[in-house]
Amino acid sequence: MQNIKPHTSLKYIVPINMNKLRGRMLNLPKFSQKSKLEFLLVYGQKSTIEKWTVLAHELRNYGNVTMPDLPGIGGMQSFYKIGELPTIDNYADYLASFIQLRFSRKKITIVGMSFGFVIVTRMLQKYPEITKKINLIINLSGFTNKNDLKLSNWQKKQIKAYSRLFSSKSMSKLYRTVIFEESVFKLMYKRKSRIGKNTSTEKRRKLIKADYNIQKKNDTRTQMFLLGEILRLDNTKKKINLPVWSLVGKYDEYLYSENVKSNLESIYIKYHEIKLKKSTHMVEFNEITPEYVAEAMPYKLKQLFNRQNRAK
Repeated sequence: MQNIKPHTSLKYIVPINMNKLRGRMLNLPKFSQKSKLEFLLVYGQKSTIEKWTVLAHELRNYGNVTMPDLPGIGGMQSFYKIGELPTIDNYADYLASFIQLRFSRKKITIVGMSFGFVIVTRMLQKYPEITKKINLIINLSGFTNKNDLKLSNWQKKQIKAYSRLFSSKSMSKLYRTVIFEESVFKLMYKRKSRIGKNTSTEKRRKLIKADYNIQKKNDTRTQMFLLGEILRLDNTKKKINLPVWSLVGKYDEYLYSENVKSNLESIYIKYHEIKLKKSTHMVEFNEITPEYVAEAMPYKLKQLFNRQNRAK
């Protein structure tokens, strides 16, 4: 079974229907009966299940892996479909309901990635009873407060205006019609892209195509509303009775790492840090490769999972 390739994990994607919203879920079985952990992966704002199957495949060495779509993210129908706004509180409610339904009698290890970690933290603050179901909380490039973000005042003003304008139904539809005309997207991407200069033409083409497909699967109106939510974010007001393990790169171009650390220390009862070799925001990739997973799964983290399995 260890010879299964990561892309074959796609056959384990199944439909879900929660709160009258249709989406999908990756339900990936563990490699070995000795592996007893139950992983819940909560990915970030601009993502899909397909993007993270390589990481999910690696986690199969330590237990079962579940990774759901979120409303308006990854191809799932949005909160707007049922007359609700995509607020962080509503995402916290949704995730709490998912955990109660999916893991009613199981303890879980949660890996929160970027904005996914924002949702996880808010959920645990709103539903402290769920902390009893948690073995581990892993933070991968997540944050807890708007001041964790490396944004100038001018950038914040731009983003706020952008969010207000394009989170309306009509303007988000216009945005999607124009920007997701493929030639326009490619032109804008080339102007903003941080793809290395030495990247081959073929690799560059694949990365642009991957990002195009990811963004097209995400609900534009939801994405624009969430920009405003992030700029109002403050998850530092309520303690969580759990320790947190945080994976920290050498340099994060999006987050102030010391701010993130200080806030996590004030929220969670104990802060553990695992340093990574990569000098970047660890989830800001169009394509998650085995090389990326090697960075995101350092030896100390594997040791932690092995200890958890031996303790069960």
